[in-house]
Amino acid sequence: MASSGFSLLLLSLSLSLSLSLVCAKGNTDLIQKTCQSTNYNDLCVSSFESDPDSFAADAPGLALIIIEMGINSSLNTSSYASNLLRNATNPLLTKVLKQCLDCYTNAHTALHRSLDSLASPDTYDYAYLHVSAAMEYPGICHDVFKHNARFVYPLEMGLGEEALQHICDIALGIISVLLSET
Repeated sequence: MASSGFSLLLLSLSLSLSLSLVCAKGNTDLIQKTCQSTNYNDLCVSSFESDPDSFAADAPGLALIIIEMGINSSLNTSSYASNLLRNATNPLLTKVLKQCLDCYTNAHTALHRSLDSLASPDTYDYAYLHVSAAMEYPGICHDVFKHNARFVYPLEMGLGEEALQHICDIALGIISVLLSET
């Protein structure tokens, strides 16, 4: 009798594991398919694979997840700019860093607005516009440094710019697919 209970337990665990693998496989397929619509397929796949919530998400959920990653990226870069600003002694550099901080704050705000716009297929086009705006703000910061050639564009800020632009590009690819399905 004890061995039949043990067998039943093993069968139950085996079925549970099999169902988990099927669900993960199905969602891995969705991640792969979704990421093929983006310009940064490998980054897209690795980003989603690093987030356990991705494996249970549908396509709009994947868009929300990648936008949350963009929000975090904008926060990290604005925090870096804020630290540089606190230590700046040159008035012109202070002005440049304030402009960059404003750019990343605006990107953060635009990404939050895009999350709201993903609540309904009727407003996906607004989500696209907000993410497009968020994607442009880091470039404005870079341009401010270019126009003030006395200052070197900080490497870490450049990496933050690139990361946010790539994340936004991935989000735009996903939103484009969502728009084509509505």
